[in-house]
Amino acid sequence: MKKTIVFLLILFALGLSCEKPNGPNGDNIPDEIDRALWPFNTGSFWEFDVWEMTSEGEFNYFEKYAVLNIIAHDGNRVAKIEFTQYLEDTTFGRFVMWWGNTLDGLYEFAPFGEVFNPHDAPRLLFLFPAEDMDAFGSYAFDFQDPITMTYFDIGIPPFDLPAGRFDECVGYNLSRHVMPDPPENNYYYFKPDTGYVRFEKYITGSGLVKTRSLRDFLVQDRLSQLKEIRHGRQSR
Repeated sequence: MKKTIVFLLILFALGLSCEKPNGPNGDNIPDEIDRALWPFNTGSFWEFDVWEMTSEGEFNYFEKYAVLNIIAHDGNRVAKIEFTQYLEDTTFGRFVMWWGNTLDGLYEFAPFGEVFNPHDAPRLLFLFPAEDMDAFGSYAFDFQDPITMTYFDIGIPPFDLPAGRFDECVGYNLSRHVMPDPPENNYYYFKPDTGYVRFEKYITGSGLVKTRSLRDFLVQDRLSQLKEIRHGRQSR
């Protein structure tokens, strides 16, 4: 009899461990989509070397996106992402973002903040998948008002970055001109199923003024999280 009770308790415990974690409303959290533009699972991170030319000269620092946890919201998978900017051991910027992949792109589901307070409707950051030269309204640059962004995937060379070589990337161009400043072009590059790898900013008359290059990353397996994909140097 005791053996039977122990066996039933073990089965009950296993049953609990096999359940998916729940969202704030008790919803099951869906799995990450196949070929996500930027796959999010708890424990994943992406760390960048940032170079910027300012009015006072060159400035080098680091940025890091780290997935803290995953929730469910209206049937969508939403990641709580900590974004930090730092120099050596000094952090000078920190934000918490609520982003997630859907079948038509990467969206922001809530404003910056520790607490999840969802938008009335998710806001598109990057359309994906898309056709070369597709244009769409994006909140990636301005989180209040959408700006036209263009997707492209033809003629992108491999990127040799501190974290390794990345080929078959897709890109996004955001061009803007706010008087009296000169026109600027911003380019975002992603390796699907790996994530964000490179950023370049050009200003007319000045040329390249900012880059963001992936230096280290860890992408947890989207189903079991037992497997890991890792490149680059040891993270901070």
